[in-house]
Amino acid sequence: APWPEDANAADALCRWADAWVLGPGLGASAATRALVERVLAGSEAPAVLDADALNVFAGDAPALATLLR
Repeated sequence: APWPEDANAADALCRWADAWVLGPGLGASAATRALVERVLAGSEAPAVLDADALNVFAGDAPALATLLR
């Protein structure tokens, strides 16, 4: 599936996926963090986060911890 372009597309994708792999090639940006936050908050599916998805939370581990229920 293509990357979501807006909040509605992200929400639809969150309902569709059975599992997530987040981060490969996303880079470190505010947009990356927003995407990771939306997916983790909007989906109950298991997720694997690579360095790009983790690094956008550098210095803010508590925020990531609340998303990883």
